[in-house]
Amino acid sequence: MVQQNQFIGHPTKDPNEHLGRFLRMANIVKLNGVRPEVIKLQLFPFSLRDIAATWFDSLPCGLVDTWEELVEAYLACKLLGKGIKGCCLVSKQRGASNSKFFNYLNKHIIPVLNELPEERKLDLLKNLAASSPYSAPQDSRQILPSVVQLLKKYMPRRKTGEETNFTYVECLLYTFHHLASKAPNATNSSCGYKIVTGQTSDRLGEDFSEYYKDFTERITHVEELARATLKKLTQGMAEHNKAMAAAKTDEAKDNIKTQKQNTTTGLRTCNNILAMTQPLHSKSPSFIGDKRINLSWKEATKPSVPNCNSSWKGKRPASTTNGPSNAGAKKGRGAGGLQNQLVNRALEGLSHGGRSGMRGRGRGWGGRGRGRGNW
Repeated sequence: MVQQNQFIGHPTKDPNEHLGRFLRMANIVKLNGVRPEVIKLQLFPFSLRDIAATWFDSLPCGLVDTWEELVEAYLACKLLGKGIKGCCLVSKQRGASNSKFFNYLNKHIIPVLNELPEERKLDLLKNLAASSPYSAPQDSRQILPSVVQLLKKYMPRRKTGEETNFTYVECLLYTFHHLASKAPNATNSSCGYKIVTGQTSDRLGEDFSEYYKDFTERITHVEELARATLKKLTQGMAEHNKAMAAAKTDEAKDNIKTQKQNTTTGLRTCNNILAMTQPLHSKSPSFIGDKRINLSWKEATKPSVPNCNSSWKGKRPASTTNGPSNAGAKKGRGAGGLQNQLVNRALEGLSHGGRSGMRGRGRGWGGRGRGRGNW
């Protein structure tokens, strides 16, 4: 009976509807001496197939031990791939709270991030960045320490001989700024800042000066790499323009055009990094919690021209004066509200298991300051 109503995990199918149907069927099953929750836990895998079954099989041993934990994992997230070491992505589902999403991400996905293939790792970091503006203060406080640790991993204090993946750094800095704008004093104990909110969580009586020194040294080093790379990329763009003028065939022109696009994205990535690191040298920084930063893999936005006849009817866009943390906070019409609509849209690429719009198998842009890009 359960196998006749299986859930395949397609993005267009509602997991809540499947759960409701499963519960109606599972509640009919009665076994002497066996608790209903145990019966549901044993039967539920048989109600899944295709992508949904792959998700269940990919759960690490010991991750889900109770029916309640399985329901939370099922509703909060969907993992696509062939196991935690194969390809693992997390995607926000309609009806799942943002808190559950960030909690699951923090507890079960970020700790195994290094085990993921590069393409999946980049997809995850991009979607974490895209969803960070819509996190609640309590979620931001919870996940910030993990984001800081990832930043330290990809922003070494000195030269290591390894390539710096600037796209990783861009994603994490963007995420850091948006989370820190919601819970600024949480950075006191993780980065050594001195932000006063008047709450006991400020922890101003404790000495975190070594954390501040460590974090700002990493910031300085990544800035040096970004500036050196900008110089190389600018020179490379001039060379591309000369090569384009001398190109004879359409194939040659297409290749040069692709190189110019990659160089342009690299320039945007490095400029974004420098814009986001600049305020972080202060002991009480102002975090960028609005939309001033346009992430490099997104389409460049054109400056808007004020229009008195606009259909906005006097409504102002969110800005630093309006309160950056209010961006996306107003609820829209209909179920879910604007916030969930935006988060779902931001994570749409993950729910399809798709690649990013960048070339080269989604590896992100990086280098040793030589102006070379990895895509």
